[in-house]
Amino acid sequence: MMIFDIPFVISYISRFTQLEPGDLICTGSPGGSAIEHDPPGYLKPGDHLEVQIEGVGLLQNPIEAE
Repeated sequence: MMIFDIPFVISYISRFTQLEPGDLICTGSPGGSAIEHDPPGYLKPGDHLEVQIEGVGLLQNPIEAE
């Protein structure tokens, strides 16, 4: 769960910078992410990460080794 919702974050950032199509806004890790586990469970090659914002879209990324 986010402290501030997406419309608020976009509105706030728009006060001091002009957003353009394709700009990314990084908001941090959601609750339940790896750092909260005991032991932490970090992403590893072969994992698949999906982030979705209703009404905006779905971002899908495969995790690969450097």
